Amino acid sequence: MKEFISRSIAGLLAAILVFGSTAAAVSSERRNADADSAFRIQENAVIPFSAVASSGTINKYGNLILTADGKTAEETLSSFTGAGYAITDIVTVQLGSTSMDLPVCSTFTDVDNGDAGIFLKNDMIMFAINAGDFATDKGIATKTDADDGTFSWKMNPGIPDPLPITITMKTKGGYADGYKLHHISYDRADYPKLTDEQFANFRVISTKGMGKNVLYRFSSPIDPQEGRSTYADAAIRKAGVDVIMNLANDEASVVSFPGYAQTYYSGVKHIALNEEFDITGDEFRTKLAPGLRFFVENIGTYGVHCLEGKDRAGFVSAILECLMGAACEEIQKDYMISYFNYFGLKEGDEQYPVKAEIITGELEAVFGVDDLEKADLAKEAREYIRECGLTDEEVETLITNLSGSKPNSMSVKGKTVTVNSSKRKKKKLTIPQDRILSIKKAKGTLRFEKLGGSKAISLNKSTGNLIMGKGVKKGNYKIKLRIYDSGDGVYRRGAAETTVRIRIR
Repeated sequence: MKEFISRSIAGLLAAILVFGSTAAAVSSERRNADADSAFRIQENAVIPFSAVASSGTINKYGNLILTADGKTAEETLSSFTGAGYAITDIVTVQLGSTSMDLPVCSTFTDVDNGDAGIFLKNDMIMFAINAGDFATDKGIATKTDADDGTFSWKMNPGIPDPLPITITMKTKGGYADGYKLHHISYDRADYPKLTDEQFANFRVISTKGMGKNVLYRFSSPIDPQEGRSTYADAAIRKAGVDVIMNLANDEASVVSFPGYAQTYYSGVKHIALNEEFDITGDEFRTKLAPGLRFFVENIGTYGVHCLEGKDRAGFVSAILECLMGAACEEIQKDYMISYFNYFGLKEGDEQYPVKAEIITGELEAVFGVDDLEKADLAKEAREYIRECGLTDEEVETLITNLSGSKPNSMSVKGKTVTVNSSKRKKKKLTIPQDRILSIKKAKGTLRFEKLGGSKAISLNKSTGNLIMGKGVKKGNYKIKLRIYDSGDGVYRRGAAETTVRIRIR
């Protein structure tokens, strides 16, 4: 009996030991699993970050600027990074009832054109679309532009103002490869193989039909934020660029840049358009018109720039290249030089055709064509520029100016003509052009336009002869005329105004 009890107790103790060992092993596995899970949560789910965007914090480009808990934009950025979020993370964003995944970046070009991101830029957090309008594209708000150049935003129906926003981590460092592909360095030392002009993204446009050394494109010669301005300013000085279309700034911003008064740029003709990032939008077209007219009205060595000289300047350059007769392949190659200058991307690289399609797609969108290679690019560009608001005559002058021909040297002087009233009482009287005008150094076909004066005295637009109707009373008459010279291929077209005086005795 004692032996049986002993064996039973021993068996029970063994069973307890086995169960205990098994339970300990299971418990250990669970603890390890929980630890792994906790580690993954720690890595991939930083504490959710809450903020708001209001109609008053949407900037002119449609970028949403975030604030949190009554903090300033700069303090909000500090809280965001302090919570563990950083550039190259991919986060999930909840904007009201809408959810989306976005990369965290440092500047707009860290994503492709048309793509959205969260940008830690200029001491703030902003939601934006590269070359686009986040607030409009996402249906958040509608912009109203006032005649005095100011603007305001109003949240769309159903969108609260302020709009609550929650950000949670999706993948820590998940955009590292994309960031590396897109990110632009501001440090000259990071581009040891580039010339100073390449670093400034500076070059002459030499596509078909463009005059030799007539049109250049480049990054901003005045805005220092990307470290290229001094190089760009030196390049335009060397090339003698003296008529500049600035797509990036308004005039107040231009003169406010540090050291502006000491730049070469400050001493040349320029127009500041403060262009939109949405290249295909109507506002871009409207703002571009004064810039194109600036090129029409000023003869010189032309330049186009935005901030990087890549996107907005790339598009405007492409429009002008099309107008002058360039082929699709030429336009793409010029556009892609910027991607070599900034990213080292060259023909044959996997991403080269992908980036080349950006300018192709933009031109197809504004021209309304399906295949750019099959389109009449000069015709489409002419129509686009006319839709901007330029007249046919202005377009012709733009073409002439970009062709690089010599300035028109025609001079015109109106004469004074005395007419005996007895000679024209019963019939009309024609006064030949050479009696009323002295025209020197005209190079092409002349055309005449009457700008003002008596309705009884008309003008033959082809010959320049004045025709006096019957019954014109005695007296002194002034007829204001404009004379157009078509040019001859070597000399540009030109125009001059003068006044002819008619005395009827």
